[in-house]
Amino acid sequence: MPKYIVEALFVILGSFVIAIGFNGFLLPNQIASGGFSGVSIVVSALTDWKPAYILWALNGTFFLIGWLVLGKGFAAKTFLGTALLPLFFLLTEGLPVLTHNTLVGAIFGGLLVGLGLGIVFLGNASTGGTDLIAMILHRFAKISLGKSVAVIDGLVVISSMLIFSVEKGLIALIALYVTIKVIDIVQLGIKQKTAKNVMVISRKEAEIRDGLINQLKLGVTRLDAQGGYSQVNNGVLMIIIPTPEFQRVNDYVMGIDPQAFVIVMDASEVQGLGFTRARNANDIAL
Repeated sequence: MPKYIVEALFVILGSFVIAIGFNGFLLPNQIASGGFSGVSIVVSALTDWKPAYILWALNGTFFLIGWLVLGKGFAAKTFLGTALLPLFFLLTEGLPVLTHNTLVGAIFGGLLVGLGLGIVFLGNASTGGTDLIAMILHRFAKISLGKSVAVIDGLVVISSMLIFSVEKGLIALIALYVTIKVIDIVQLGIKQKTAKNVMVISRKEAEIRDGLINQLKLGVTRLDAQGGYSQVNNGVLMIIIPTPEFQRVNDYVMGIDPQAFVIVMDASEVQGLGFTRARNANDIAL
Protein backbone atom coordinates (compact mmCIF):
# COMPACT_ATOMS: atom_id res chain seq x y z
CA MET A 1 0.00 0.00 0.00
CA PRO A 2 1.41 3.46 -0.88
CA LYS A 3 2.92 5.27 2.05
CA TYR A 4 0.66 8.32 1.73
CA ILE A 5 -2.44 6.11 2.00
CA VAL A 6 -1.11 4.42 5.13
CA GLU A 7 -0.34 7.82 6.67
CA ALA A 8 -3.83 9.08 5.79
CA LEU A 9 -5.36 6.02 7.48
CA PHE A 10 -3.30 6.74 10.61
CA VAL A 11 -4.64 10.31 10.67
CA ILE A 12 -8.24 9.15 10.19
CA LEU A 13 -8.02 6.49 12.91
CA GLY A 14 -6.15 8.77 15.31
CA SER A 15 -8.61 11.63 14.87
CA PHE A 16 -11.53 9.28 15.51
CA VAL A 17 -9.97 7.97 18.73
CA ILE A 18 -9.34 11.54 19.93
CA ALA A 19 -12.99 12.42 19.25
CA ILE A 20 -14.19 9.48 21.37
CA GLY A 21 -11.99 10.55 24.26
CA PHE A 22 -13.17 14.14 23.90
CA ASN A 23 -16.93 13.53 23.70
CA GLY A 24 -17.00 10.46 25.93
CA PHE A 25 -14.87 11.75 28.80
CA LEU A 26 -13.44 15.28 28.60
CA LEU A 27 -16.30 17.46 27.35
CA PRO A 28 -19.06 16.05 29.64
CA ASN A 29 -16.82 16.61 32.66
CA GLN A 30 -15.57 20.04 31.52
CA ILE A 31 -11.93 18.93 31.49
CA ALA A 32 -10.00 21.42 29.34
CA SER A 33 -6.61 19.71 29.26
CA GLY A 34 -4.90 21.98 26.76
CA GLY A 35 -4.89 22.43 23.02
CA PHE A 36 -7.61 23.92 20.86
CA SER A 37 -9.92 21.13 22.06
CA GLY A 38 -9.51 22.51 25.58
CA VAL A 39 -10.18 26.01 24.29
CA SER A 40 -13.35 24.74 22.60
CA ILE A 41 -14.60 23.32 25.93
CA VAL A 42 -14.09 26.67 27.67
CA VAL A 43 -15.61 28.74 24.85
CA SER A 44 -18.53 26.31 24.48
CA ALA A 45 -19.35 26.73 28.19
CA LEU A 46 -19.45 30.51 27.73
CA THR A 47 -21.33 30.68 24.42
CA ASP A 48 -23.21 27.38 23.91
CA TRP A 49 -21.49 27.02 20.52
CA LYS A 50 -20.65 23.48 19.49
CA PRO A 51 -16.99 22.57 20.16
CA ALA A 52 -16.63 21.23 16.60
CA TYR A 53 -17.46 24.64 15.11
CA ILE A 54 -15.10 26.40 17.51
CA LEU A 55 -12.34 23.96 16.60
CA TRP A 56 -12.92 24.43 12.87
CA ALA A 57 -12.72 28.21 13.27
CA LEU A 58 -9.51 28.07 15.31
CA ASN A 59 -7.85 25.41 13.17
CA GLY A 60 -8.87 27.12 9.94
CA THR A 61 -7.51 30.48 11.03
CA PHE A 62 -4.16 29.20 12.21
CA PHE A 63 -3.91 26.78 9.29
CA LEU A 64 -3.99 29.73 6.89
CA ILE A 65 -1.45 31.61 9.01
CA GLY A 66 0.75 28.51 9.10
CA TRP A 67 0.48 28.14 5.31
CA LEU A 68 1.69 31.71 4.84
CA VAL A 69 4.38 31.57 7.52
CA LEU A 70 5.65 27.98 7.41
CA GLY A 71 5.05 27.08 3.76
CA LYS A 72 3.25 24.47 1.66
CA GLY A 73 5.11 21.52 3.19
CA PHE A 74 3.60 22.34 6.56
CA ALA A 75 0.13 22.74 5.04
CA ALA A 76 0.20 19.36 3.31
CA LYS A 77 1.03 17.58 6.57
CA THR A 78 -1.63 19.27 8.68
CA PHE A 79 -4.61 19.78 6.36
CA LEU A 80 -6.17 16.34 6.79
CA GLY A 81 -5.92 16.37 10.59
CA THR A 82 -7.19 19.93 11.01
CA ALA A 83 -10.21 19.16 8.81
CA LEU A 84 -11.05 15.68 10.13
CA LEU A 85 -10.78 16.20 13.88
CA PRO A 86 -13.64 18.74 14.14
CA LEU A 87 -15.72 16.55 11.81
CA PHE A 88 -15.29 13.55 14.11
CA PHE A 89 -16.10 15.78 17.10
CA LEU A 90 -19.39 16.60 15.37
CA LEU A 91 -20.16 12.99 14.39
CA THR A 92 -19.52 11.63 17.89
CA GLU A 93 -21.21 14.40 19.88
CA GLY A 94 -24.16 12.10 20.65
CA LEU A 95 -21.87 9.56 22.28
CA PRO A 96 -23.17 8.44 25.69
CA VAL A 97 -21.38 10.00 28.64
CA LEU A 98 -19.11 7.20 29.83
CA THR A 99 -18.52 8.60 33.33
CA HIS A 100 -19.52 11.55 35.48
CA ASN A 101 -16.49 11.09 37.73
CA THR A 102 -14.11 13.88 36.72
CA LEU A 103 -10.95 12.03 37.79
CA VAL A 104 -11.93 8.90 35.85
CA GLY A 105 -12.85 11.12 32.91
CA ALA A 106 -9.45 12.83 33.05
CA ILE A 107 -7.54 9.55 33.11
CA PHE A 108 -9.42 7.77 30.34
CA GLY A 109 -10.01 10.91 28.29
CA GLY A 110 -6.31 11.70 28.48
CA LEU A 111 -5.48 8.10 27.58
CA LEU A 112 -7.66 8.12 24.44
CA VAL A 113 -6.49 11.55 23.34
CA GLY A 114 -2.87 10.48 23.80
CA LEU A 115 -3.50 7.25 21.92
CA GLY A 116 -5.13 9.15 19.07
CA LEU A 117 -2.39 11.78 18.87
CA GLY A 118 0.28 9.07 18.95
CA ILE A 119 -1.39 7.34 15.99
CA VAL A 120 -1.60 10.65 14.10
CA PHE A 121 2.11 11.28 14.77
CA LEU A 122 2.88 7.79 13.41
CA GLY A 123 1.18 9.03 10.24
CA ASN A 124 3.74 11.84 10.09
CA ALA A 125 0.98 14.42 10.47
CA SER A 126 -0.68 16.74 12.97
CA THR A 127 -4.21 17.58 14.06
CA GLY A 128 -3.30 21.28 14.06
CA GLY A 129 -4.38 22.89 17.30
CA THR A 130 -1.88 24.67 19.51
CA ASP A 131 0.93 22.88 17.65
CA LEU A 132 0.37 25.48 14.91
CA ILE A 133 0.92 28.36 17.33
CA ALA A 134 3.94 26.59 18.82
CA MET A 135 5.54 26.19 15.38
CA ILE A 136 5.01 29.88 14.60
CA LEU A 137 6.44 30.94 17.97
CA HIS A 138 9.38 28.61 17.43
CA ARG A 139 10.07 30.15 14.03
CA PHE A 140 9.90 33.81 15.02
CA ALA A 141 10.33 34.05 18.79
CA LYS A 142 13.05 31.37 18.87
CA ILE A 143 11.22 29.58 21.69
CA SER A 144 11.61 25.81 21.73
CA LEU A 145 8.61 23.75 20.59
CA GLY A 146 8.35 22.08 23.99
CA LYS A 147 8.22 25.39 25.84
CA SER A 148 5.77 26.89 23.35
CA VAL A 149 3.32 24.03 23.74
CA ALA A 150 3.73 24.03 27.53
CA VAL A 151 2.97 27.76 27.79
CA ILE A 152 -0.08 27.57 25.53
CA ASP A 153 -1.51 24.48 27.23
CA GLY A 154 -0.82 26.08 30.61
CA LEU A 155 -2.88 29.13 29.62
CA VAL A 156 -5.75 26.85 28.56
CA VAL A 157 -5.69 25.05 31.92
CA ILE A 158 -5.58 28.36 33.83
CA SER A 159 -8.59 29.61 31.86
CA SER A 160 -10.49 26.43 32.80
CA MET A 161 -9.73 27.16 36.45
CA LEU A 162 -11.22 30.62 36.08
CA ILE A 163 -14.32 29.49 34.18
CA PHE A 164 -15.08 26.18 35.92
CA SER A 165 -13.15 25.66 39.15
CA VAL A 166 -9.63 25.28 40.47
CA GLU A 167 -10.31 21.60 41.10
CA LYS A 168 -11.27 20.97 37.46
CA GLY A 169 -8.20 22.85 36.32
CA LEU A 170 -6.00 20.64 38.48
CA ILE A 171 -7.74 17.53 37.16
CA ALA A 172 -7.14 18.84 33.62
CA LEU A 173 -3.41 18.74 34.40
CA ILE A 174 -3.77 15.04 35.18
CA ALA A 175 -5.43 14.48 31.80
CA LEU A 176 -2.66 16.43 30.09
CA TYR A 177 0.03 14.36 31.82
CA VAL A 178 -1.67 11.09 30.83
CA THR A 179 -1.94 12.31 27.23
CA ILE A 180 1.78 13.12 27.03
CA LYS A 181 2.81 9.76 28.50
CA VAL A 182 0.54 7.75 26.21
CA ILE A 183 1.89 9.59 23.14
CA ASP A 184 5.37 8.48 24.19
CA ILE A 185 4.24 4.87 24.63
CA VAL A 186 2.50 4.74 21.24
CA GLN A 187 5.52 6.13 19.44
CA LEU A 188 8.44 4.46 21.16
CA GLY A 189 7.21 2.00 23.78
CA ILE A 190 7.20 2.22 27.57
CA LYS A 191 9.57 4.11 29.86
CA GLN A 192 10.16 6.99 27.46
CA LYS A 193 11.41 10.47 28.36
CA THR A 194 10.49 13.83 26.86
CA ALA A 195 13.53 13.88 24.55
CA LYS A 196 15.45 11.31 22.56
CA ASN A 197 19.11 10.92 21.71
CA VAL A 198 19.16 9.43 18.22
CA MET A 199 22.43 8.00 16.86
CA VAL A 200 22.70 7.25 13.15
CA ILE A 201 25.45 5.27 11.38
CA SER A 202 25.16 5.19 7.61
CA ARG A 203 27.22 4.97 4.44
CA LYS A 204 25.19 7.96 3.25
CA GLU A 205 26.18 10.01 6.26
CA ALA A 206 26.79 13.28 4.40
CA GLU A 207 23.43 13.20 2.60
CA ILE A 208 21.56 12.41 5.83
CA ARG A 209 23.43 15.11 7.76
CA ASP A 210 22.70 17.78 5.15
CA GLY A 211 19.02 16.83 5.04
CA LEU A 212 18.61 16.86 8.81
CA ILE A 213 20.13 20.34 9.00
CA ASN A 214 18.68 21.99 5.88
CA GLN A 215 15.32 20.23 5.43
CA LEU A 216 14.27 19.13 8.91
CA LYS A 217 15.99 22.16 10.54
CA LEU A 218 17.55 20.06 13.31
CA GLY A 219 20.87 20.38 15.10
CA VAL A 220 23.29 17.55 14.34
CA THR A 221 26.57 16.57 16.00
CA ARG A 222 29.04 14.33 14.13
CA LEU A 223 31.16 11.93 16.20
CA ASP A 224 34.19 10.03 14.92
CA ALA A 225 34.04 6.28 15.52
CA GLN A 226 35.82 3.12 14.43
CA GLY A 227 34.33 -0.32 13.86
CA GLY A 228 35.63 -2.79 16.43
CA TYR A 229 35.85 -5.67 13.95
CA SER A 230 36.39 -3.92 10.63
CA GLN A 231 38.69 -1.20 12.03
CA VAL A 232 37.00 1.14 9.52
CA ASN A 233 36.50 4.77 10.53
CA ASN A 234 32.88 5.89 10.44
CA GLY A 235 30.97 9.03 11.31
CA VAL A 236 28.15 8.82 13.85
CA LEU A 237 25.41 11.44 13.67
CA MET A 238 23.88 12.41 17.04
CA ILE A 239 20.54 14.22 17.07
CA ILE A 240 18.75 15.31 20.26
CA ILE A 241 15.04 15.79 19.55
CA PRO A 242 11.69 16.04 21.37
CA THR A 243 9.99 12.64 21.40
CA PRO A 244 7.21 13.59 18.91
CA GLU A 245 9.90 14.41 16.33
CA PHE A 246 11.30 10.86 16.30
CA GLN A 247 8.96 9.42 13.68
CA ARG A 248 9.75 12.23 11.26
CA VAL A 249 13.52 11.81 11.73
CA ASN A 250 13.39 8.01 11.47
CA ASP A 251 11.29 8.11 8.29
CA TYR A 252 13.68 10.61 6.75
CA VAL A 253 16.79 8.54 7.55
CA MET A 254 15.20 5.31 6.34
CA GLY A 255 14.07 7.04 3.16
CA ILE A 256 17.69 7.85 2.31
CA ASP A 257 19.32 4.68 3.60
CA PRO A 258 17.10 1.71 4.57
CA GLN A 259 20.24 -0.04 5.84
CA ALA A 260 21.14 2.76 8.27
CA PHE A 261 21.90 1.72 11.86
CA VAL A 262 19.68 3.82 14.15
CA ILE A 263 19.97 3.80 17.95
CA VAL A 264 17.38 5.57 20.13
CA MET A 265 18.11 6.41 23.76
CA ASP A 266 16.29 8.33 26.46
CA ALA A 267 17.58 11.82 27.16
CA SER A 268 16.38 12.28 30.72
CA GLU A 269 17.49 15.90 30.92
CA VAL A 270 18.39 18.16 28.00
CA GLN A 271 19.77 21.67 28.33
CA GLY A 272 21.16 24.01 25.72
CA LEU A 273 20.44 25.19 22.22
CA GLY A 274 16.92 24.54 20.99
CA PHE A 275 15.76 23.12 24.33
CA THR A 276 16.43 25.54 27.19
CA ARG A 277 17.44 28.59 25.19
CA ALA A 278 16.79 30.03 21.76
CA ARG A 279 18.82 29.01 18.74
CA ASN A 280 20.29 31.49 16.27
CA ALA A 281 21.41 31.08 12.67
CA ASN A 282 24.96 30.16 13.69
CA ASP A 283 23.90 27.46 16.16
CA ILE A 284 22.87 24.75 13.69
CA ALA A 285 25.15 22.08 15.16
CA LEU A 286 27.41 21.65 18.15
